Amino acid sequence: MLKINVIKPLKIKVRTNPYTWDGTFLGSFDSNVIVNTSEYLGLNYVEINLWTFITHGILVVGTSLSCIYDELKEAFGLVKTGTHTIEIKGKLYVLYRAMTSSGTVIFDDILSERIVKKYDYLGIGEKVVSFIAYRQLIGVSPNTENGIRIRKSNTGWIHPVSFNDKFLIDNKKGIIKNGFQPTSLKLFLKWFKDTTFSSEIKNLLHFKNGDDIVEKVGEIRNQIQDIVHRIDKDLIWLENIVCNSLIDYLEDVG
Repeated sequence: MLKINVIKPLKIKVRTNPYTWDGTFLGSFDSNVIVNTSEYLGLNYVEINLWTFITHGILVVGTSLSCIYDELKEAFGLVKTGTHTIEIKGKLYVLYRAMTSSGTVIFDDILSERIVKKYDYLGIGEKVVSFIAYRQLIGVSPNTENGIRIRKSNTGWIHPVSFNDKFLIDNKKGIIKNGFQPTSLKLFLKWFKDTTFSSEIKNLLHFKNGDDIVEKVGEIRNQIQDIVHRIDKDLIWLENIVCNSLIDYLEDVG
């Protein structure tokens, strides 16, 4: 009887580009994944190679908390930077996407009067005010000009970004510790001469006095839940903290 050997098809695992810039964890690696580094204005810009996929980013010691807050920007109409967490030699980092043009990194400038005047025609001042208000809402501390950089794209788009943010949060009480003044009085008086945190946050959400607060907060709550479940379910307590802070600003009729 003729015996026929059945050859099983060979399964080949093809890796896809890991850089989705959605706040997710890339994995654990040795330091050899960093193929090039350069420092600019105190930030560590790196070139990383994962399974032959190369990208450029800003590497900062941190946690997935920063990734969640970056992802949440889009719910407020802001431009997210794009992040991942990555473990290198046992230490956890946040990898922020760097802006590039033809493979060359476009470094981010420190916020300054010169930069604001230079790009005034692009509305950078208004964008900075909105960005400071968002940082106040989520409890970034210290919320200072030194923590804000200005990012320029090769297409002419310009917007504020930040790295290595710290947060004044109390997850047991479910509040942002605004009593500790994340935003200094000096910064507030400089940038908020004709507006308030409340007004700016409402503008970001296209919210008017008299609109349904419960409905708007519910929309944001759903987006927070989606982001947290995708990135780090252990941080689900952020949902109530951010929403409680948001309610306070939406209830302010000033």
